[in-house]
Amino acid sequence: MATVLGLVAAATLYTTFTHNVWEDFLITIHFSQNLVEGHGLVYFPGERVHGFTSVINTLLPALFLFVGDVENYQGALAGYRAVSILALAGGLGVLGYAIYRDRSWTTVGRWLLALFVVLDFKLIAFASNGMETGFLVGFLALGLAAALRDTSRYWLISGLAWAGLMYTRPDSPLYIVLLAGLGIWLRRETWRAEAAGLLKAAAVCTLLYLPWFLWVWSYYGSPVPHTIIAKSCYPTQPPLAGWAEWFNALWDAMQTRGPMVFLPMDVRTSNWWGPAIVVAQLAVPGVLLAGWWAGKDRLIQGLSVIFGCLLLYFAFQSVRGAPFPWYLPPGMFIAGVVLARGLGAAGSLPQRVLRGVCALALLSALIGNWVYGLPMVRAQQSIVEDGNRAEVGRWLKAQASPQDTVFLEPLGYIGYFSRLHMRDYPGLVSPPTVAALRHGSASFAEAALTLQPDWIVLRGHEISMFQNKPRFEATYRLAARFDVRERVRANGPFPGISFPWFDAEYLVFRKQPTDAAPAPLSPFTDTGGW
Repeated sequence: MATVLGLVAAATLYTTFTHNVWEDFLITIHFSQNLVEGHGLVYFPGERVHGFTSVINTLLPALFLFVGDVENYQGALAGYRAVSILALAGGLGVLGYAIYRDRSWTTVGRWLLALFVVLDFKLIAFASNGMETGFLVGFLALGLAAALRDTSRYWLISGLAWAGLMYTRPDSPLYIVLLAGLGIWLRRETWRAEAAGLLKAAAVCTLLYLPWFLWVWSYYGSPVPHTIIAKSCYPTQPPLAGWAEWFNALWDAMQTRGPMVFLPMDVRTSNWWGPAIVVAQLAVPGVLLAGWWAGKDRLIQGLSVIFGCLLLYFAFQSVRGAPFPWYLPPGMFIAGVVLARGLGAAGSLPQRVLRGVCALALLSALIGNWVYGLPMVRAQQSIVEDGNRAEVGRWLKAQASPQDTVFLEPLGYIGYFSRLHMRDYPGLVSPPTVAALRHGSASFAEAALTLQPDWIVLRGHEISMFQNKPRFEATYRLAARFDVRERVRANGPFPGISFPWFDAEYLVFRKQPTDAAPAPLSPFTDTGGW
């Protein structure tokens, strides 16, 4: 109960202080609105593109739009947020009961787990701002509870949790495999009984997910979301030629991305709160080596391996150029279970003192994330999202023809408020962009020049990609500049200022008629930096 109340209080604090609506929610709500208005489950009427990844994140807001005002995305978000927090609390509640029934957990360990979960800034943020993370961690907790209690007996709960994961995000098979592996590692029955339980759980998951799988295949022509196809076009950074380079890149990415599991979204170690950085860097090897320092605790051993697998997955995403911050909370959740069980374990007085110091350090870092994270996200929402990106979209809607095409990377706010044909990079809702990337136009600038859209919208720092591109300077003229950097500066310097700074300046370019004179001046200017 304390965990549930803590989650509700934390989500309420986050929402009322920041009013945050995440960029990607405005992509999926576009599909939801078109569905409710009778245009089908599409981003743009007449174009059947599976441009969303989470079924829940798209259909549940559509339900709230249907019973309310179809244009009121804030109202749909409020309903979605409430269900998201309930799903998260429900999964954690079942896990809490399973832990309570497990006599190997101490009271201190159970309280530490509750605090680690409630104080995870990213988890609360992405469970409240329109992303699917609350459902993901909620179903993951439910599956973990079944594995702890014995999958061979609680196969129905496992199957329900796995199906929920599948409806939440398409990378859920990874989590399902990890949960199944943990169930085998913790098995309390014979191998045959455990295998039978896993097969039954898989059958339940398949039966529940199969109708959606078949419908999507028939509606879009493929069961694979177009978002996955588009994200596969991201080039590795830098280009990698062999296994040795891949191994080195993954190792470097694990070292840089690992600490981000314990930090707020989109912060840089160069301008975040120093103590939290130190604690995060120490926590990663602490969880990875937990199987050693925690003795023969099979649960800690299994979960530390799962944490390592998730870090490898996050590192792979980073190398592929798409380290999305809402993917990280499951890593913090697993780490929280490991650390809560290990740091809350019984032992000698020196051991308890050392563990208490470690727990206090982590709790202090997590509280610091909230102290500095709330103002950071509030600045992002008020200055950048509402004051800049939404304004770019409204300006385009007023200036452009309804059939105009727009090339850009940040699809959410600008696409939602402009309602134009988006040629986004890497093509989440745009098959032409994916086609251009697959046929040699691998870079951001090359894709834009291949597509020749009517408008190109660039962040201030993205303009450098178009330098020494004569075709761009001859074809496009700077039409508008949206710059809120001074407003960001007026709120800083503060930890995490790089987050709002990243989207503080936009340049909008318009394609010139073929008989128009060349642009009178070069758009390339010094956009500054923080």
